[in-house]
Amino acid sequence: MVNKAWERLFSKAIMTLEEGNWLRAVQYLKRSCELYPDQVDAHCELADIYIQLGHLDAAHEIVQQALAVDPLDASCNFLLGNIYLAQGRLRDALKIYLYLEKMTEEPTPELLFNIASAFDKKGDKKKALNYAIYATEEDPSYIEAYELTGRLFFEMGELPEAKSAYQEILTIERNNANARQMLYVIYTRENRISEIK
Repeated sequence: MVNKAWERLFSKAIMTLEEGNWLRAVQYLKRSCELYPDQVDAHCELADIYIQLGHLDAAHEIVQQALAVDPLDASCNFLLGNIYLAQGRLRDALKIYLYLEKMTEEPTPELLFNIASAFDKKGDKKKALNYAIYATEEDPSYIEAYELTGRLFFEMGELPEAKSAYQEILTIERNNANARQMLYVIYTRENRISEIK
């Protein structure tokens, strides 16, 4: 049974966060974690804020507290993977992400994208590309996944596929500067190649 007092405190934190006052939201979430240590949702929200602010050690500590309560919580494990990814601990991040992928009937596009990012940072472009494409299939509006797909295809010399990924971004966000810049680079390269032939 969910504690009503915790629910009110947590709701207040989320509303404050949505209003853009992350500092006050952190205060509410810290208080929630202190008063109701078994409610891992507050831990996850607090850790996520810390990750976004770049406070990885604080985020790690909060996630560990939550995982002590519920070691199988998917959100907390995902955040732990994100912390490891941000720290460059790619093997640890992938271990968590791939475990979550196995345990989930339908992996989220965010999970798939993070797996792709970890493989990319590890230097495994093929696996990174497969997961980035999978993320775009799960969420056809996921611009970051298309950007990663386009960049990977570009780095592999697959210009038509790279062009297609960047064009897809422009169908979602017409004025995306990165996609426009990359398409310019691709068109320039294609023209040079056709001039050589």
